[in-house]
Amino acid sequence: MIHRRVLWFCVILQLGITGHALADQPAESAWQLADAMAFAQSLTDSERVCRDNAAAEDVEAKVADHPMMLGGFKATDPEWPEARRAYVEMLQAGCEYARLPMMETVASTLTDALSEADRRALLEFYGSELGRRFLGASLAANKAAMLVMEPLVDSDAAYAEYERKLAALVDRRTNGDKTPPPQVVKLEAVDPVGVESADEAVRVSGRVMQEIVAGRTQQGLMLLAPHMQVAGAEFEKAIEGAVQAGTAYEKSFGKSLDYELLSNDSVGGSVIRSVFLQRLERHGALWMFVWYKGDSGWIVSRFKFSDDLSALFGA
Repeated sequence: MIHRRVLWFCVILQLGITGHALADQPAESAWQLADAMAFAQSLTDSERVCRDNAAAEDVEAKVADHPMMLGGFKATDPEWPEARRAYVEMLQAGCEYARLPMMETVASTLTDALSEADRRALLEFYGSELGRRFLGASLAANKAAMLVMEPLVDSDAAYAEYERKLAALVDRRTNGDKTPPPQVVKLEAVDPVGVESADEAVRVSGRVMQEIVAGRTQQGLMLLAPHMQVAGAEFEKAIEGAVQAGTAYEKSFGKSLDYELLSNDSVGGSVIRSVFLQRLERHGALWMFVWYKGDSGWIVSRFKFSDDLSALFGA
């Protein structure tokens, strides 16, 4: 998360304004004074610093601490540049504010806080050689201060504390055992719809894992429903077992952290197997998805899950 630069910082440095009821109609000299004080330039400088900070954001480090921040995409994924760019653009969009209401507020405040004679005297000052030098120095000082401005509490530390409190709430609700077990959606047995390519099959499996890691096992596995060779009651039973297993994993091994694609094997040109590791705080769980290429495309032949990591070594 980027350290947001507060645009009103410029106003505070130059005017020392405190909140109060504002004039309905700012005086013309107040608008002139706001212009002479280069308030609009202060806003531009603030927005530029904010956008530059967003562009320089260490997204890789953020994702290392919060693996699901970009939807589970990692720097090694082909989608990474686009996902990273979308995140930075989102941060930069938060740097821009509607200027007219701010300018009107400044002019109204100057109208209330200063007499007409005061405003005229200040306009004369800003028009002088000293006033122009003061304005240049003031803008430079504001920009320099914004470049070094840091929050008293580190954003990562604040977010970690938020996660800790949220996890405590979830644990309290889960261990209280007052929430009814998840209800599996009833499914009708229908012919599966295949995906077009093996790459798309792996991407679907990855989206399932994103939901599982987020604690939404049922919703994740439901993404497989249109592509399942086995549907109806049998699939419902499989999902119910997976939901129960996911709950048991988190109770035994701690909360989910992220996931890894361990292998993506193919046999001939018609069968692929994607094996994922769900990383928990004290252990891991394996999730395997087998896809078969039929007449309608790639369909899910089966999926399996286990907390026996020794299976990775053929033990």
